[in-house]
Amino acid sequence: MLNDRQVRKTFELLEIPLKRMNESSPIYIPCPYQEKHTKPTRARDCQLYFNDGPNIFCFHESCREALRELCDFVRFEVTGSNTNSAFISAPGQTTNSQSRSSKRAKR
Repeated sequence: MLNDRQVRKTFELLEIPLKRMNESSPIYIPCPYQEKHTKPTRARDCQLYFNDGPNIFCFHESCREALRELCDFVRFEVTGSNTNSAFISAPGQTTNSQSRSSKRAKR
């Protein structure tokens, strides 16, 4: 669980208005890489999870790699660790690396 200082730093790094810290996690945010989207961008396509992580999830695959790098950077700046890569999948979805791992395990 992130403390208030860590949540504040997350919002500052992502240039999200600090008044939004009062909202419950996750919050909808504009995707930092929406210019990479190959399909129309909707207001609720990207979410910031800031109770744990912090993690960012966007429904568009075209921005995932850039978003992964940003998330790793923010996570390291905020927590000193970038080992949690849950941002690339929403609850109940698997990531490409999780998919490959499970395929290897089945062999």
